[in-house]
Amino acid sequence: MKTRIISAAVAIVVAVVLLILHDTFIFNIAIGFLSVVALTEIFKATKMNRHPAEVYVCCAYAAVDVILPLFWMKGHLYFLSSRLYFGLFIVAMCLLLLKKHDTMKAPETFFMIGITWLITYAFQTLLLLSSRPKGGVFLLVITLCAAWLADSGAYFAGTFFGKTKLCPGISPKKTVEGLVGGVLSNGVLMLVISLVYDKMLKGEDVNYIGVFAAGMIAALLGLVGDLTASVIKRQTGIKDYGNIMPGHGGVMDRFDSVLLVAPFMYYMTTQGLILKEYRGVRCVGQLQSIASPQRFGRGYAFLCLAGASPCTAAPTHRGCVKTNSLLCPPLGEGESQYSGFSIFSQR
Repeated sequence: MKTRIISAAVAIVVAVVLLILHDTFIFNIAIGFLSVVALTEIFKATKMNRHPAEVYVCCAYAAVDVILPLFWMKGHLYFLSSRLYFGLFIVAMCLLLLKKHDTMKAPETFFMIGITWLITYAFQTLLLLSSRPKGGVFLLVITLCAAWLADSGAYFAGTFFGKTKLCPGISPKKTVEGLVGGVLSNGVLMLVISLVYDKMLKGEDVNYIGVFAAGMIAALLGLVGDLTASVIKRQTGIKDYGNIMPGHGGVMDRFDSVLLVAPFMYYMTTQGLILKEYRGVRCVGQLQSIASPQRFGRGYAFLCLAGASPCTAAPTHRGCVKTNSLLCPPLGEGESQYSGFSIFSQR
């Protein structure tokens, strides 16, 4: 118990420091570290670490996925887009399969590709949330709380009211009553956190109905992630994925629920269902000169020249903004600010 408490205290201190530094390169490096460690843990659990070259390629992709945005923010390496380096990653894995086809099976290769994409994408959405023009820290906190607090509500509800086993073959202690309690309590706790942010800390305009619904759905998604990770542990005969946090396990033990919750919370944010600030955009005027490009969305940066013509299309996730000088990469959904210039206004 003492070890668990000390580990938790250290983790809380580290988490607070990272939240303070959420808009610096240190946060990117921390997210990259978690992503790489999670990959190595799950590859070790599933015995994929017997293919070291493939593990190195997967970890390299995870590192590149969080490091490249730092260069894009400085106006460098635009040619190396997320689609390009993902394609290079796929090609590298296929070449390794061709080289080692006698010792490595195709399902193993595609398992490694799939789990790498899932883990890197999930952690990347934490970066996307932190880089929102407003409310980045709040969005990170509420996302992580949505993934982790449901367990506490489910534990207390299951302790006092639990009778019906939920999935005894995977997690014998989980009950249907605990699940219901976790879902409801998570919605309520998300509301409390949002109220503190909105009223006491004078934050942005919160969409309380959306937050409550997101909290309940996140509890279900977190449970799916938790049970899936538990199935892997049972099938591979391990107790924990690692020991990076003594008494608590590894990164995968702590972030299994986050892998599904974080992308969901990012989607809810882009739809204006967490903060009303992000409710779509429309083009309203002439683009300005941008001194330094900013990071907006997964793998995109924005850089336009002075005198650009008014934009001719509202930005979408797959769309673009046309000017008379160059084709600008699209904004992230719901973005409205570029280096202090107001380019888009909210609907």
